[in-house]
Amino acid sequence: MSPQQDSGYAWIGRLMVTDRGVSEYSRALGLDVGMLRGKDVLDIGAGAGAFGKECSKLGINVVSLDPAYSLLARPAVWREYGDMDISEHLRGRENRNNKVAGMNEALSFRSGSFDFALSTFSSYFFIPDNYPPERHYEIFKLLTREVVRVLKPGGEARVGQMANGWQSAPLLDEMIAEGSAFEYEMVPETDHFKAYMRIRKK
Repeated sequence: MSPQQDSGYAWIGRLMVTDRGVSEYSRALGLDVGMLRGKDVLDIGAGAGAFGKECSKLGINVVSLDPAYSLLARPAVWREYGDMDISEHLRGRENRNNKVAGMNEALSFRSGSFDFALSTFSSYFFIPDNYPPERHYEIFKLLTREVVRVLKPGGEARVGQMANGWQSAPLLDEMIAEGSAFEYEMVPETDHFKAYMRIRKK
């Protein structure tokens, strides 16, 4: 199985794996990386883990989550994937730049585990366009509930590159009306990136 690589991402089977670092996250999510110091950070859809690796060098603890890490037991696959440093085995959460196999839809972490959750070109981006609206909304709400669940009170999530962009606002309002304890802001386009969503857990 050979990855198909093209400008910062690769397809490994049906999984798209990206390699976006601190600079791109900062532009996509209006992020000042200094605000992450001393915090527990979850990177959802982390891909090859460049963001977590760079943050580790800055003394920032990031847990990198991606379904592609289920292939970590097959190092030959990753050796073919250029110089992206993703071949390390899964370790305990106490290790910096930790990589955990999993998906946004069913996060394996305890409630209230993280101060920040970040996601760009990930779960929200890949909600299939051909899904009927009700299914699209159902998935969006599931993703959001899971993100909010793993945040600590006062914790913040930033999600960029969403499939439905500004259309997300009514769904978030609906969730709040149903009792979800968070507030949100839709932030306009930054640089060449689309608007991103900022959520704060109450």
